[in-house]
Amino acid sequence: MAGWGVALLGALLGALLGVPTGSAVGSVLAGMGLRPAAAARLASRLGQDTPEVATALSRSLRELAAAGVAREDLGRILSRQPRVLPALVERSPTPLLKAMAHEGLPPAAKLFKAEPLLLLLDPARMRSALAFLAPFVSVAEGNQTVRDFVARQPQALLWRSERESPIVLALEEMGLPARTVRRAASNFRAAHSLSSANNTRRTLEYLRGTLTLDARALGRLIDAFPPILGLSREENVEPTFDFLVELSDHESAIKAVRRCAPKG
Repeated sequence: MAGWGVALLGALLGALLGVPTGSAVGSVLAGMGLRPAAAARLASRLGQDTPEVATALSRSLRELAAAGVAREDLGRILSRQPRVLPALVERSPTPLLKAMAHEGLPPAAKLFKAEPLLLLLDPARMRSALAFLAPFVSVAEGNQTVRDFVARQPQALLWRSERESPIVLALEEMGLPARTVRRAASNFRAAHSLSSANNTRRTLEYLRGTLTLDARALGRLIDAFPPILGLSREENVEPTFDFLVELSDHESAIKAVRRCAPKG
């Protein structure tokens, strides 16, 4: 079915299910069996709602369906991990699907259902993960193949060496102390599964600018509270700081946050 035909079908389904007819993306998501409210919520999180975006999403969903991912499973995947939605809009999953088949991995439908975040991978990163896992699996699993290990632990494909972590690289580029970088790699486990450091950069740049922290002071804050690397500036950090300002004043709020970063 042509892209415009899928969009039209989604719009009709959306109208029948109660999804606002102005939401092109919401209509496509409703076609995956999502409830109207859930479809609208996912569409709003994407932040883009145009016919072009809806067509790109429809294309990716068709390709996944052709690979054996059931329609109801697609809906559950998107509800469970909304983070994969932008990836499905930005690029086709076909190269990843072909690479997974070429490497002899278990069916993509089974792996994606078990770990939806695998949809964030590209072929190069997937192969890098397999190479990274190989020596550990052969020793720890009695010479069992990496493919067998991935079948039992699909999330292992999200692992990577510390040197390939976008979070680690971002901390180094921002000039943070080497001790902080090492501790972050060890204490903030999501550092090895996140595919982008953009969120972390925004948060740290905000803290550095608002609190006038130098690299060492910012490093101490991260050492004291590693999960801050995963917080959203817009949804977590900035509203919290604004709340502290309302309780007192700007300077007092800065002092309160700085006290969370003990000198060491």
